[in-house]
Amino acid sequence: WVDSGCERSIVRKGASLLAAGITKVEGEFGPGSTVSVFSEAGVEIARGKTGYSAQEIFGGSIKG
Repeated sequence: WVDSGCERSIVRKGASLLAAGITKVEGEFGPGSTVSVFSEAGVEIARGKTGYSAQEIFGGSIKG
């Protein structure tokens, strides 16, 4: 789940997802996993491969 600024960058500019825009992480996944990216409204806006595990993102070790 990402904030509105991150959503705009992804949808309008095709930008990569930055950790600072992540607001919620669900499930367990590891580096290289394909994940869905959801807007604040719960709409899937992108899919891609992650370079980090859920624990690294949720635990804050890479959070912007």
